[in-house]
Amino acid sequence: MPTREGRKVARVRQSHARWRLRRGTTFSFVLDQDARVGLAFMRKVGRRKVAIGTLPVTGHSGTNKVRFRGRLSRSKTLRPGRYTVAITATNAGGRSAARSLRFTVVGR
Repeated sequence: MPTREGRKVARVRQSHARWRLRRGTTFSFVLDQDARVGLAFMRKVGRRKVAIGTLPVTGHSGTNKVRFRGRLSRSKTLRPGRYTVAITATNAGGRSAARSLRFTVVGR
């Protein structure tokens, strides 16, 4: 397609939409029955793991998703660093084996 010559020099136009970094992560797990689920957060200090805190949630049978943004309570926030979360489910039938995964919290 032919174009006409213009008087102005080409420039990059900035978008008015603001780019936002995605914050947080989603922990996903599957339960075969309703249960109380505990997410226990730990951080490695030296050669040992130190418990940071827990986040209790109510799980239902099927796939559960917990949106996590680094905050355990209104006053407790995870600092930047590497963490492990252990997920256990508890109901009248007993407690499940803990499943753990590692994740990293980055600064702002």
